[in-house]
Amino acid sequence: MVSISAESATARWPSIAGVALVAATVLFNAFLAIVNAHVHAIGYGAVAVVQAMLTGCAALVVVAARPKGIGPWLAYLWLAMCGFLFLALLRGRAEPRYLADILTILVFVMLGLALRRRDLLVGLVALQAVVCVVALWELASAQSFAAVFMVKDFYVNTRGFLDDAVWSGPENLFISSERPGGRLFGAALDLHRASSVFLEPVSLGNWTVIVTLAIAALRPARRVIIFLIATNLFLLFACDGRLALAVNLILLATWPILPRLPIWVPPLFLPLMLVGLVIAASFDLLGPVDDTLGGRFAYSINYLGSLGTRDLLGFYDKGGIVAADSGWAYLILTQSIFGLLGIWLALTVTGRTSPEARHMIGGVALFIATCLPITYSLFSIKTAGMLWAVYGVAIARRNLAKSASSKNGKFVAVTETQLCSYPELT
Repeated sequence: MVSISAESATARWPSIAGVALVAATVLFNAFLAIVNAHVHAIGYGAVAVVQAMLTGCAALVVVAARPKGIGPWLAYLWLAMCGFLFLALLRGRAEPRYLADILTILVFVMLGLALRRRDLLVGLVALQAVVCVVALWELASAQSFAAVFMVKDFYVNTRGFLDDAVWSGPENLFISSERPGGRLFGAALDLHRASSVFLEPVSLGNWTVIVTLAIAALRPARRVIIFLIATNLFLLFACDGRLALAVNLILLATWPILPRLPIWVPPLFLPLMLVGLVIAASFDLLGPVDDTLGGRFAYSINYLGSLGTRDLLGFYDKGGIVAADSGWAYLILTQSIFGLLGIWLALTVTGRTSPEARHMIGGVALFIATCLPITYSLFSIKTAGMLWAVYGVAIARRNLAKSASSKNGKFVAVTETQLCSYPELT
């Protein structure tokens, strides 16, 4: 029988503090919108400072906890910072937001390594309940929702969105809250697309995908699974996200397969997506560039094809919003093609893993490969904090399983029941 010493157990306070920080990443934007609307106007600097504080506090928790398995992620962090400084010298300017995109991923993965599975599950369930209540309120009374958050004022002050075409209706919600042709649900009920605490529908759609991934990676009790599935179905209806629905369906279709895939398969998802879209575009199967899903894929392929050598090397020096409707073009312009390949391989290339970790890694690879062609919204800390924390917990279960089941240099199988009995994993 293999035992784990008390000293190796994940300390409770870093786990609780880490879950609180993850919850703050989900809720802070809505909180700042209320402050902007009813207390004092705030600008982009305040939002950037809060995001930096959340990431910095997460890093402090990681330093305090010193969880197993952070070595490779510290190396990735060092390489990311070196790459950022190198590109800043070449561009003649530094854009901290570009570094923040990568730091959010790496820091919150390491934070996930320090979290207890049960603590993160409690936080996820509580947040899911809050997101559902706010979404239901928004659908029932868009006017009162808008009066509390004043979405337009918040984004004008903090993002500079001055174009009236960005806003919808007298409530001044995001234009994407409207249901144009091609939307799936709710049009007959004359309902707008909900955004809940995220204040825009795309992030709410991403949240539903993260909840689905969390069910696979964290393996909650049956009653928790039922709650998360039921509420996720409501949120999919509420946000009416075509991409969110597509990704959720793909994850469900591949549910039995992902834990059994060879470890070399997930890294192929993104290049296969690129090749498939290029072939589809060459046969005009994506249709014209418009607001349909195929049209947005077509736009992204066209955008990617327009990038020159300097763009591929990351010499972009104009600042501001970059490739808003093409996530992989955004990553190339801000991180270079080498940065895109580096972060993709860091997240998908792994050694021997547990079924939960393989499911999470494969699911994340599918999520990124499907989303990157048309959006970079998955880099928003509003949803990225939870996504990468869940990812970290999943791979921590792998690392601890290896540590706990190794004796005299031999790997010994450990059952799910035995894993859940270890303090680190509960």
